[in-house]
Amino acid sequence: MKSGLATGLAWTEVGGSVLSTEATIMQGKGRLTLTGKLGDVMQESAQAANELCAVPHREFRLPRDFYRHIEFTCMFPRARSRKTGRQPELQD
Repeated sequence: MKSGLATGLAWTEVGGSVLSTEATIMQGKGRLTLTGKLGDVMQESAQAANELCAVPHREFRLPRDFYRHIEFTCMFPRARSRKTGRQPELQD
């Protein structure tokens, strides 16, 4: 199992916030598991990013179906920001 941490940015009409995303990858059956307080748009974005992982298999000299044998788990511990008020607050 491999794990890592990435930093991203979430924004709304009233501001933005820095997000930490923890991810693990291990052998499995090609599933993507998302945990945390994610809205529909962020869930759809994560699904789309997961599907795009299969595209560059030739560039990285990977088997065409490599992604069917691994599982990704992405944890978003503080992912939902409020969309009202002066400053967005992340919910724990």
